[in-house]
Amino acid sequence: MRICCQLFFVKIARLRAFLRIDTLKGTRYLGLMKQYTYIAAMVMSVCGAYAAVDGEHLNYKLDDFRNYFCGSWGGSAKDILTYCNNMGIRHVGYSSGMENLKEADGMHFYMIDPEYETYKRTIDFTKADKYTKEEIYAWEHYCALKDANAKFPNNLATGWFFTPTRCSLILDYQQQRVIDRTVNSIVRIAKGIQDRAARNGINFKLGGYHWDVPQPTGDFYGEIKGKNGAIMRRQVEPKFWTGVDSLPHLPGVIHDFDTFSEGRLQFYKQLRLQSQKIFPNVKLIMDPAFCWEHWQEHIEKRKDIDKYRAALPDFITEEFKSTNYVDDPRVFKSGLVTKDMMATSTFQCWYDVKQELIILSAGALNGAWSTFFGHMGIGSKNPCDVPARLKLSRYLATWENLNNTPLSKRHYDAKNFAYSSPTFQYTLDAVAGVRPGTNKMLFVFITPKGKITVPQGYKIAKIRVLDKLFTPIMKPLVFSDGVFRLNEKDSKVPLFRLKDGVLTSCNNAVLNDAFMAELEKTNK
Repeated sequence: MRICCQLFFVKIARLRAFLRIDTLKGTRYLGLMKQYTYIAAMVMSVCGAYAAVDGEHLNYKLDDFRNYFCGSWGGSAKDILTYCNNMGIRHVGYSSGMENLKEADGMHFYMIDPEYETYKRTIDFTKADKYTKEEIYAWEHYCALKDANAKFPNNLATGWFFTPTRCSLILDYQQQRVIDRTVNSIVRIAKGIQDRAARNGINFKLGGYHWDVPQPTGDFYGEIKGKNGAIMRRQVEPKFWTGVDSLPHLPGVIHDFDTFSEGRLQFYKQLRLQSQKIFPNVKLIMDPAFCWEHWQEHIEKRKDIDKYRAALPDFITEEFKSTNYVDDPRVFKSGLVTKDMMATSTFQCWYDVKQELIILSAGALNGAWSTFFGHMGIGSKNPCDVPARLKLSRYLATWENLNNTPLSKRHYDAKNFAYSSPTFQYTLDAVAGVRPGTNKMLFVFITPKGKITVPQGYKIAKIRVLDKLFTPIMKPLVFSDGVFRLNEKDSKVPLFRLKDGVLTSCNNAVLNDAFMAELEKTNK
């Protein structure tokens, strides 16, 4: 990526030479020079963030934009913010109404698939005769078509199907006017959210944008016939209908870009550059199912990628439940993507502890990150619905980075499915991690066999019971005779035993609930 920056400055130097040589065309060259200087500054900002990371001398801050959560589509905004605050998360996927809640103070929000907020995106084919002329006109002139000669609604290119008859429509990014209209609307909406928060006395600022299914060829779905003749739908590209990466349009509509991919990249680029005028540190995040197939392959094969540097993401969260996000060599070969730009966001490890251990440990060992995107598990809409183990374990790689734990001190025992470091431990029987920037160790016992080692140089001062959002409840447990007990009026039941710096459970009722140990340094 340093090479890319150097190329920009070479171009700037050449433009300066042109200015000296051809004064008659000075105005034109001056405009070009300003353009290259602006883009080069942006690229230097992005490239500088991803210079090679020294794994032994990490220096991450708690407000790093990769300290991020976006896992509760349709969930309670207050519950999401409460969970994030209890986990020390500073960057969050936006949910409606967050700007009105004091829990949002000090956070940054990210608009998810922000273009969908700018137009009526959903159509129900069973109600085609109910739509107004204005609605039909807008869809036919601003959304992608698959057949310009077909009658409405069969002329519209179809996106994700919510039901067999109801689907999403995709904007026609081959039109510059659609890009301009969409970008202006997104920036206006983002500023509105931030301004409403400010009026409420809440410091809640735009962090950036996050896309599900971000590939330049679009999130289209086409119909195919199965072996038994049944109609099936699968994700397709424009060429499914036209044979090329381009879609048709009605008379009077102008396609400024030859391909759909080029138009969508222009959208990403323009949104970043225009947003930066108001939100200088804006970030772009992509969430492909597989980083290579659904994003990076599309980028690597382009010969004009220098033109679209501003469209490239600052962070990539990969959905699939595998270690591809750190061990697919194709992703990292060119240097456009580095492992500290990657995170797992899989929602497929609800009860698959072994697979999650493999995925998260791989990320931690490689200096990558871990988070949620879309939903924390299939069908989950709220953090309260999610097992305590998963709510804690998912931030293994992220917490290791934010604790600046050297890579050499992160270890994974593949034979026994056990991860360990001075700041995090995760086995098939228990999980525990020190929340970055605090002396608090959150932990969950998964089975009666679980063992949690108190971090070296520390002792447990007190233990608190946590609710489903990780907020402390009840009085701190009392400790006597090597046992932590409830300290309630009508219950002194034993919960944990501490011996030789190892915490174990002595009551099966605590399994799969969350607790927090406050640590104090010892004199040793």
